[in-house]
Amino acid sequence: MKIHFVDQQWLGPDTKKIEQEAFEKAGMEIEFHDWSTEEEIIAGAQDADAVMVVAVPMSRRVIEALPKLMFIGRCGIGYDSVDLDAATERGIPVCNVPDYCAYEVATQSFLLALMLKKHLLDFMARGKAGGYGQGEGHIVHRLCDQVFGQIGFGRIAREQAKMVHGMGMQMLVYDPFLKEIDQEGIRLCSTLEEVLRNSDIISINTVLNPGTYHMIGMNELKQMKKDAVIVNVSRGAIINTEDLLTALREGIIGGAGLDVIEGEPLPPEHPAHQIPNLIYTPHVAMYSEEAMIDLHLKLTRQALDVLSGKWTANIVNPRVKEVKEFQA
Repeated sequence: MKIHFVDQQWLGPDTKKIEQEAFEKAGMEIEFHDWSTEEEIIAGAQDADAVMVVAVPMSRRVIEALPKLMFIGRCGIGYDSVDLDAATERGIPVCNVPDYCAYEVATQSFLLALMLKKHLLDFMARGKAGGYGQGEGHIVHRLCDQVFGQIGFGRIAREQAKMVHGMGMQMLVYDPFLKEIDQEGIRLCSTLEEVLRNSDIISINTVLNPGTYHMIGMNELKQMKKDAVIVNVSRGAIINTEDLLTALREGIIGGAGLDVIEGEPLPPEHPAHQIPNLIYTPHVAMYSEEAMIDLHLKLTRQALDVLSGKWTANIVNPRVKEVKEFQA
């Protein structure tokens, strides 16, 4: 059997070794590529039994063009770059690894929020310029008196809740899929507006789908406190970027911390880089060496299960079981 790893530029030496050794031990061949377009995948992966991919979209066109394809492994949590309907119609399981970096992403989100609320970038610049003390124009409040709002309460948000609780902060949660949260210091809200109006920090931890696309726009930003900050480590398109930049420029909210943004990666001339109360990191929240090793160990195991005719964990298109027969 033949496996193609589409975009090896995301692999380090250790994670590439994990992929190579796992498949070769099973008697399979794996090739690593630097592909970035649909055309390259279609031309080069005609013999693919499985495709492992980080960032290149697996569109209907690509999926229908690969005659032998049996498995798609999305190296990460999100799977909006894979056409699940096309894969399901062809009986191709698509897997992700939703739990490999919950701690890393939660940590990054929390740190972005704290940097904004403590005005650390501004104070660093003040120190480098020879300033001393807090100066004028920056007001910092005691963090344990702040309210932390979560939009979505999955693995990452639950990991973050431990950090919030450790800081003595109260947490509000909006998650329409939950009926209750039995956890000290956390209150489940019935509406998004309730969280927006009452939180000092808003953290987005929900998936991108048609229902969450641009769920945060100017109307929602205007519901936030004037000194509140918003953090997004999920998917860029959950926030309307133009509305966010306008809200930051006009002082409608206090700041934003983004590890994801529409149109990423951003060119150097992007207007987001010119906004002082916006912290942007280039989609690195998931990264630690330990997380990457965990990701590739789990995803190769899932691929080997499917290629050997067995169902596996974390199939994100479960309807595929209606069109394909495997061992339980």
